[in-house]
Amino acid sequence: MANLLDERQALLLLDGLNELPGGIERDEKTNEITDKRVREIKEICQIKNLACLLSCRVKDFGKATNWYDLHVLPLEREQVEKIAAAFFLGDDGLKTGFVHELYEKKREKNRQEKLQEMAAQPFYLLNVLAYFYQFKNLPDSPTLALQYSVEAALEKLPLEQVNELKEKLSLLAFNMTEALEVGVGLDLAAEWLSYVREKYNTQKLVVSPTQVTKTQELLKFGEGTYLINELNGRVQFRHQLLQDYFCALCLKDWLESPLFFRARSNQFREIWPLLAKLDNEWIGQLKKGLNSGNSSIRINTVEILSWIGDIDIIEPIIQTLNDKNSQVRNAAADALLEMGEPAIELLVKKLNVDESFVRYRAIQALRRFQDANVIEPLIQALKDQDTDVRISAVEALHHFKEVEPLIQALKDQDENVCCEAAFALSEIRDVRALEPLIQTLNHKNSNVRRSAANALGELGDTMAVEPLFRTLKDKNDMVSDVAARALSKLGKSAIVLLIQELKNEDRFARYRAAKALQNFRDPSLIEPLIMALKDIDSDVRFEVTFALGEICDDRAVEPLILALKDNNLYDSTVIRVLGEIGDIRAVEPLIQILWDKDEHLRSSTAEALGNLGDDRAIEPLIHTLNDEAKKVRSQAAEALGKICNTSALPALEALREDTSKIDSWPYKTVGDVAEKAIRKIRAKNGL
Repeated sequence: MANLLDERQALLLLDGLNELPGGIERDEKTNEITDKRVREIKEICQIKNLACLLSCRVKDFGKATNWYDLHVLPLEREQVEKIAAAFFLGDDGLKTGFVHELYEKKREKNRQEKLQEMAAQPFYLLNVLAYFYQFKNLPDSPTLALQYSVEAALEKLPLEQVNELKEKLSLLAFNMTEALEVGVGLDLAAEWLSYVREKYNTQKLVVSPTQVTKTQELLKFGEGTYLINELNGRVQFRHQLLQDYFCALCLKDWLESPLFFRARSNQFREIWPLLAKLDNEWIGQLKKGLNSGNSSIRINTVEILSWIGDIDIIEPIIQTLNDKNSQVRNAAADALLEMGEPAIELLVKKLNVDESFVRYRAIQALRRFQDANVIEPLIQALKDQDTDVRISAVEALHHFKEVEPLIQALKDQDENVCCEAAFALSEIRDVRALEPLIQTLNHKNSNVRRSAANALGELGDTMAVEPLFRTLKDKNDMVSDVAARALSKLGKSAIVLLIQELKNEDRFARYRAAKALQNFRDPSLIEPLIMALKDIDSDVRFEVTFALGEICDDRAVEPLILALKDNNLYDSTVIRVLGEIGDIRAVEPLIQILWDKDEHLRSSTAEALGNLGDDRAIEPLIHTLNDEAKKVRSQAAEALGKICNTSALPALEALREDTSKIDSWPYKTVGDVAEKAIRKIRAKNGL
């Protein structure tokens, strides 16, 4: 020590200079210190190179000549707590604190705050310092420090009392944690110290005086250990970490118990990591739950392992991605997501294993991460020999909106991969995909062409109008239909081309144009479509009528009435469209069709007249209730129910007895339709 002092490698601290035995001698007149011991100490401190610090109360020791005079104010409570927390947790940048290792992750922020609170408490500080005094170092983790503190607090009691107190406090801690309580009344504590609470019991507790007395005696032991106290009739642990600690002791023996399911609740989230640090072998026991025949136990086990967050448990959870139960697989994927970067590294390695199903599941898990580090491995997975793996990679890259790799996937040898890539690009809507998708319209597979056409519609770029227009001629009707719907999303430029096509000499071209225009519902199409009603081809006229029905513009009523008879045969499509437009000019022409010999036309007309809702149709529809065809009778009854005129009630009352079966949910018979119409008329007219 002398050498260290001489080399200025040590600081000599002399504290309490004013507290020398027998008091300090002073001059009675001047009050200056004349004490020989103080003079000798001053001489020691003035030795050359000696680094010395004297401390005393300023009022008890006068200012010394040639000395630095440093006045230190008393620390406030908040400052003391900060110093204590800094001592145990260390600087965040330097990571020097002995407990820092366990509390780096954001998800453990709450536990870190708890520890900071407890680190400032004398009970915890004194026990950790006692640990240092005994072992000449600090505990490796905060859990060990906490465990030592608890054991040190209990060592004052006889062994049998220690065991009983541990058992009781563990039960109390579990019950309080599950009930989200930090303090409970004496009666409730008396019950919860004895057995596990009834989770759903809402009845008032009845506790005997003997139980209360025994509880109070037990609490006296607990209060003496600074672990628990009773304040204003409420029992509580002195700190939340102490409650967590005893709850962990309770869970330790419950892996095979039904209570294991109850401990899966979110309020136990911070308890399981604590338990894992208390007993390393316990994790091995918990892992056995992954092989349980009960899927619920497997799910519980996965979730609890993820809460523990130890890197050694990642591999077993990854293996659980192959579980036969989808809920277990989802739980495993969620667990890996919560564990973050360490899980990513292991999952990426799984992309190179021989088993394709393992590679597939690894990608399914990786797609959940919002981490750019997973993108390159996913791009490489597009070259995997297994189709399902490549599809999974496309889905994952879709999640990350990686356009360029998805464009490359359009060229995959498997049609399903190409379709999935086209779908992904349709949702991302990036203009870079425009040209590749246009080229894909020429793909040999019709499903791929259909997917490309749909994607071009979603992109909404007018550069796709011409290619999609050509695709209307695709030999596959499904591709042509999708191209037509895609064109409807590209606006006026597509409309102009289709209107021109209505004049094409090729009947198939006119047919495709009319069918495509059904997707637009644009009022500017009324005039061109009215002109097309005169087309010589009945199929074209059918599609044109359908297009007019989609627009529902009353300008089309008169032309449709004129077109009502097509080659001396009434057109059911025109009838339906007139009913949907809702213009009463169609009423009289439609009434005439109620006498047509075609059952289907009579039924369609009755429905249209019901939609128009004009009273002129009441008598003809009442007459139609006697139609020989049950379908016509039921449709006429429904139409009268829509018009809601009471004059139809007698005829409908008679029809209620009609038991003819019909296939028109929710009706089973014609009489059911009449009954519903009667109720509507009565309700509407307040009868």
